[in-house]
Formats: sequence, C-alpha cells, structure tokens
Amino acid sequence: MKRLLILFALFFACAAPESKKYYVYSWENSKREAVSKEFSRVYELSRTPDYELEKKFEEALEDSSSKAFSNVSGHFSYSLTPFGAVYPFSSVKVVCFYSGSTSQSEAEKTCGNFFKELDIKYSLLK
Repeated sequence: MKRLLILFALFFACAAPESKKYYVYSWENSKREAVSKEFSRVYELSRTPDYELEKKFEEALEDSSSKAFSNVSGHFSYSLTPFGAVYPFSSVKVVCFYSGSTSQSEAEKTCGNFFKELDIKYSLLK
C-alpha cells in the first residue's frame, strides 16, 4: 500500500504544472547584435602543428589589418578562430567586423582590401 501511495505521489508531482518562466528582453543586446556585421574567410594552414607558419600568418594578419584599416572612418576589427577538425589550427576562420554606422559599400571595400592584402601574404607563406 505504501508503494502505491509513493507511486501516486511521484506521478502527481511530475504532472504538476510547470512554474512560469520570465525572460528579460534587453534592448542593449539586440542593438549590439544588429550593429555588428561581418565578412569571413577560411584559410588552410598545416595539418600538423607548424608554429613558424602560424606565427607568420599572425604577422600577416596584423600587417594586413594595419594597412586596410588605417585610413577608414568606420570602426573595423578582425578575429581569428581555430576551424580545424583534428588539429584546431590546421585551418582558421578570419572574420572582418565593422560597425553598423559604416555604409555597406565602405565595409565591402575595406574588408575586401583587408582580405586581398591577406590573400597576397598567405600565398607567399605556402
């Protein structure tokens, strides 16, 4: 009899209505997401760890960004993310970010110049 009562108690406890959940909508977060835009490209480096190549690629990134972003009016930046399956740095994803206050044509031109400069330096690394 006790087992039956425990079984009913567990059943009705699980069947109780779920408590209400409240979500807070933040204007700042949605505004930030709407403002941030990007262009990206994936670069293949080496299937095995090659620290010299990775260091040279990092220097190429810094040099390309300083050339492309130096004389622009908007806010531009880049990020580097490991994208490889087995060895994370076997391929990397490079993203060119820009603020929403920048026009689409200026962003395409500036990020295009950044990737063009990086492509040239990347081809010399291989």
